Amino acid sequence: YFASSPTCASTLNESEIITVLALPSATISGNATICSGSTSNVSFNGTANATVTYTINGSANQTVTLDGTGNASVTTAALTANATYNLVSITSAGAPACTQTITGSITITVLPLPTATISGNATICSGTNTSISFNGTPNAMIAYSINGGANQTILLDGTGNASVNSGTLTATTVYALLGITLTSSPFCNAVLNNSITITVENAPVISFTPNTTFGCAPLLVTFTNTTSNANNCVWNFGDGGTANGCGIVNHTYTTAGCYDVTLTSESANGCVSSLTMPNLICVEAMPIASFEPTPAVISVSHPISTMINNSSNAVSYNWNFGDGSNSTLINPEHTFNINETENYTITLIASSQSGCKDTAKVTITVEEELIYYIPNTFTPDGDKFNQTFQPVFSMGIDPFHFNMLIFNRWGEIIFESNDAKIGWDGTYGGKIVEDGVYTWKINFKLKTNDDHKMIVGHVNVLR
Repeated sequence: YFASSPTCASTLNESEIITVLALPSATISGNATICSGSTSNVSFNGTANATVTYTINGSANQTVTLDGTGNASVTTAALTANATYNLVSITSAGAPACTQTITGSITITVLPLPTATISGNATICSGTNTSISFNGTPNAMIAYSINGGANQTILLDGTGNASVNSGTLTATTVYALLGITLTSSPFCNAVLNNSITITVENAPVISFTPNTTFGCAPLLVTFTNTTSNANNCVWNFGDGGTANGCGIVNHTYTTAGCYDVTLTSESANGCVSSLTMPNLICVEAMPIASFEPTPAVISVSHPISTMINNSSNAVSYNWNFGDGSNSTLINPEHTFNINETENYTITLIASSQSGCKDTAKVTITVEEELIYYIPNTFTPDGDKFNQTFQPVFSMGIDPFHFNMLIFNRWGEIIFESNDAKIGWDGTYGGKIVEDGVYTWKINFKLKTNDDHKMIVGHVNVLR
């Protein structure tokens, strides 16, 4: 049909159908968290047979073709850092190949592998214990072994710390870390090879010897330390005395009794040990020698004295009386052989059971008695006998204070002597006196004191 003239008209019977295809689409999914060094699958889902374009951390475009069910997946490399997969576009298969921009992404979070360290004392003393410390990723489980034995585990706390006590150790011990595992998904784990060696040091084996273990007070004892590798040695002698020194030490015991001796020493690393030897040193009290002679003054007429023994801590006695005589009795009685006017020093040696000795000395006084003889007749006739008149003093007289006078019947002094050893020869004026009775008077001083004596008598002169 035409609108202008001439007007022609006809009927049209032709048409065309235009097919509009739906645009392809896709989504992306995968694991949200993995362990460092692990791989993961990234899944794509969308229009069957379409090609999906994507990037990894904004890198160059990569593609993956969906299968007939609209699925595809790729495996990541071993990741050590987070990775973000972003959808870029999708193109359908066949003609027309429809393409559209799509959005969607996943981020794979990569967790670092757990780590741990172990620490503790490098050296301890035998018979003691120590603490083993573990430090690492909080809340992780550590596997470890002791001297290569069965696996043991310990859980780190929220601060990443844990410890165990070694118990009493007597030999070197190795604590080795084997592995560590997170206790929550994705349960990352790592192999560990850290270790510590705890060296167990023996304390010194104490030994010492004394040069003697028994004796009399005061007793000097020399102690010799025979301990190997001894340091900082301290001695306790049991009587309150102490000393420092790792060699030879001396100590004097002054009081009777038995004493424990202890030596304490330490190793170079401070391991301390000690040895106590009970009742090692026994000290005997010294005997005390003491006696009293009764009487303490003797004389020719009374030469006997008894020794009163007052000694203590003694079991045997040895007496020397000073006159050549001896005795072993406890309380001996002794008769002194007095032949001169001298005193005697008595010595007592008192001995204990073990031979400890003490000595006491006492001087006993000899009192000189006045002993004399004065004849009543002498014969100055020129023969060899009885020619002089003189007193005979055995003892008791002071020879420096002597005077003898001879008187005739008229009281006239006819002889005088100041020496007891010089007597009257019966003469006067150079001639022998007539027979008869003559008077004598003697003055003298006693030797033991200042007393003066005077004696008077008569003597007959016969020719």
